[in-house]
Amino acid sequence: MESIINNEYWNVTGGNDPGGVPDWQITVTSQSSMPVDARFFHVSDRVFIRGEAADGTSTLTAWKVQAVTANANDITLDLISENANSNLPAARLANPVKGLLIRGVPNVNDYEEFCDTIPGLNTNDLNQFWLETTRMALACEDERYKQYHKLLMEGNPQYKMFGNIENVEWNKQIGMDFQRRFANAVFYNKKLANQSIASYNSLEQITTPTVASLSIPDEGRCVGRRANAEGVIEQLAECGRVFDLQGQILNLPELHNEIYNMQRVREANGMPADSFDLFTDSYYCKQIENAYINYFRAKAGGDFRLTWDSKAKSNRFGFKFKTIELDWPNVELNLVSHKFFDDLVSAAQASPLVDGKVGREVWLLNMADVKIGVAGSNRVTLSSGDLSDLAKVDSTYLCVMKVARRSQTLTSMTYTVILECPESHLVLQNINGAVPEHVGTSGDAEDFVGTVAA
Repeated sequence: MESIINNEYWNVTGGNDPGGVPDWQITVTSQSSMPVDARFFHVSDRVFIRGEAADGTSTLTAWKVQAVTANANDITLDLISENANSNLPAARLANPVKGLLIRGVPNVNDYEEFCDTIPGLNTNDLNQFWLETTRMALACEDERYKQYHKLLMEGNPQYKMFGNIENVEWNKQIGMDFQRRFANAVFYNKKLANQSIASYNSLEQITTPTVASLSIPDEGRCVGRRANAEGVIEQLAECGRVFDLQGQILNLPELHNEIYNMQRVREANGMPADSFDLFTDSYYCKQIENAYINYFRAKAGGDFRLTWDSKAKSNRFGFKFKTIELDWPNVELNLVSHKFFDDLVSAAQASPLVDGKVGREVWLLNMADVKIGVAGSNRVTLSSGDLSDLAKVDSTYLCVMKVARRSQTLTSMTYTVILECPESHLVLQNINGAVPEHVGTSGDAEDFVGTVAA
């Protein structure tokens, strides 16, 4: 995984006059995860501070770096003022005690000595992706069962119609059921206790079977430790990308702010950033459409006419979607519905849970970033009751001419769930089904909640 380089913005605190030269002294810290390294600032560099003076006045000042000192958790800059000839009012050129700093370039002639560079940053980020092995067993083939099954089928139309199911259909149901459960695991799996780099040695041991009647050299041997493949929701929650609205109404302007942030993240990681997919249930898709009609009408004011394509498009995976062109941020927003979300809402409403506060979700996922890493797969078909094998371990079968055989097919997959950039995703849960609010925000830019509660 590659992390984002954000060395643009630095917080300023502790502005003070050290006396004499330099003119001003400040302490800066990175707004992101940049290391404390003096090489981000060079002697002769210019820096620009949007600050606040001691009396609270908003300031906009420019400075030349005279000296740089890296401390344990921050960097101290000694500054020389370059504000004497500014066109701004004097009040806005007061020395800042706190603020926001951005870096400029040095004013250096070709005949002067200067070859300082910023530190090189390794953007590789070591994330923990845990492997688990899952298994699907197909319907067991039993020769004796087939014999009785054939007898029941003959002359028994009621059993044939209502009591019978062919193995082909049975295995089809098994496969479809496993696919649905596997999808649930990909999104909702949680890590086990002790599932961390620090304590993985305390995870449950996986050992080979021990059979009392047989003496197998490898029996009871530890072949690994059990871990869960951490699901999409858990990985996003770890990075603060899952929000619980607790049955309150969604606010579109706050959602737009977050789409803009995700757009910047996707651009920084070289991902497509001009189109966003919003996944939810079909009813709520219509509610969001209504909210956007209100949104554009409010922005236009007065007479308003909107050409709206009411027919949804669809793709071969069963998703239906409509595309809305946002004015800000300048992206396409695809409102995507699927029966999974419809069923989730219906099932939640039929459950003992509080109606309206669970089940309805909005997923803004970058599906190109959601990957299933397959470390291995296996498929075996095993048979029991082979006379020659039985006779080798039990002499009784030396006198037997026929035995009913059973066969079992097993498939397994060792996999993990990989999200390379969690900041490019967003999940909103437990949303009120009312039409989202289209003007203003609740004052908290990180809860996405409207001003009207459920």
